[in-house]
Amino acid sequence: MEMAATRGGGQVKDGQCPMCGSREVYASLTDNVQAGPALVEVTDGLVFVPYLCRSCGFTAMYVDDMDDVQSLSDSWKKIS
Repeated sequence: MEMAATRGGGQVKDGQCPMCGSREVYASLTDNVQAGPALVEVTDGLVFVPYLCRSCGFTAMYVDDMDDVQSLSDSWKKIS
């Protein structure tokens, strides 16, 4: 799922912050996040890649492998 553009008009995964429009966006290539029980059940095995805007501090996380999303457990609720 792609994040909708907001004030800045860009997509964080494309290197532009959607909050401030800055191109000072970095992705952690070595320190992927394995989410814990507070966010995602570890048993779902999802690995997130964090993105950070150094200009405004906006942070977003995206699933590293979209194939993992297809096999989500029933513990997830669709938000309509």
